[in-house]
Amino acid sequence: MKAWGKREELPGFAAVSRAAVEGLSRPELLQQAMRTLSSHARADRIGAWLELPYGEEFAGDGAASFHGMVWDRDAGSVPEEWRRLSPEALLPREVLTTGCPVEQEMETGTPMIGPLVGLRRVLWVPVERRGHLQGILLAGSRNWHEVMPRELLEAMAAELALAMGFEDERRTARERLADLGLARRMLAALASAGTINGPAGVTTPRASGWAVDDSADASSNFVVDDLLDRVLGELVDNCTSAGINGAASTGTPINGRGRNASSLGAEFAAIGLVMDKRAAEQRVTADVVPDVEFRWTSGEAIWIDAIESEPSAEIWREAMAMRRVTGDAPHAAWMRQKVGRIVAVPLAVKEKLLGVLVVGLASKEASLEMVERLELRAALAASAIAAWKRKEEEIRHAVWR
Repeated sequence: MKAWGKREELPGFAAVSRAAVEGLSRPELLQQAMRTLSSHARADRIGAWLELPYGEEFAGDGAASFHGMVWDRDAGSVPEEWRRLSPEALLPREVLTTGCPVEQEMETGTPMIGPLVGLRRVLWVPVERRGHLQGILLAGSRNWHEVMPRELLEAMAAELALAMGFEDERRTARERLADLGLARRMLAALASAGTINGPAGVTTPRASGWAVDDSADASSNFVVDDLLDRVLGELVDNCTSAGINGAASTGTPINGRGRNASSLGAEFAAIGLVMDKRAAEQRVTADVVPDVEFRWTSGEAIWIDAIESEPSAEIWREAMAMRRVTGDAPHAAWMRQKVGRIVAVPLAVKEKLLGVLVVGLASKEASLEMVERLELRAALAASAIAAWKRKEEEIRHAVWR
């Protein structure tokens, strides 16, 4: 009988694995898991909640929460609010601190809220991957002495963790491929702006596509050409969701499209340009930071205004002074907004400070992986600005000869 029981369980678990391989959505993974658990688990109530997929926002007040579904043996439907689970509010502390399954007896006087209403015995099983809590499974009984289906829930938790891990790895592969495409497209656009000779072998600004300011104060008053504007405009758009949600942007994508698969989904992005040539070569300290003009922006204007003033400006000023990635939470007055962290990456080539990339990220997106993707975009921006400055000098010297 025991062997027959195991053979009945296999199709359900195979359905979860198959759903992951086929690229089904997280709600569809949950549906497969719930079918298996409700069919095989001896419990009066089953719940399954998972972390939101990467790039999706938390609903409501922005508090950390899992989303899922609840099945009850005696009820045709359950309250809609049970689909959302706040780990800190309901889970026993042992689940959060140890990551181990916990059985809980609902003693008289214990507050009964959400999916715990009417239950006398509860089993919590975490869904973990790499030490990170990514979901939770619940089995509950209205009987004090019911044996909880611990082995079944632990097996399903492991299956869901593998499925979510596969989903993450596939997403990472897509992002890396898209990032390579972005870099190739940017570098190709810069390479296309080659030297074009005018009369008498002189390179002319208009023919080359690179603008030059020959005025007396040209050392501190750059003129941005159309190609640089389009390249950096696409970079800031690529950092946000400008191509989808219609957020205002100061740049036009070089390929005529908005957000592509490599978009970071930031709430805002801005590239600031060091306005004084001499300042780019001087030593920058926390007290002496060159003037920066944020010429390329994407996202809500209110955030662009915020980073140009204190205390948010301290973040990118420190990044420029220390020549390293710097991040911090926004000012307390902004904590209710979607941005959970402001990250700044200095733009430098051969010890010359050219500018800074500043983005606003949701808290769950501020990861080491995200920092690496930001550093790629910062390197592309620095290369574009450096190429423009080299071309500017070449043109200036040609005109003076």
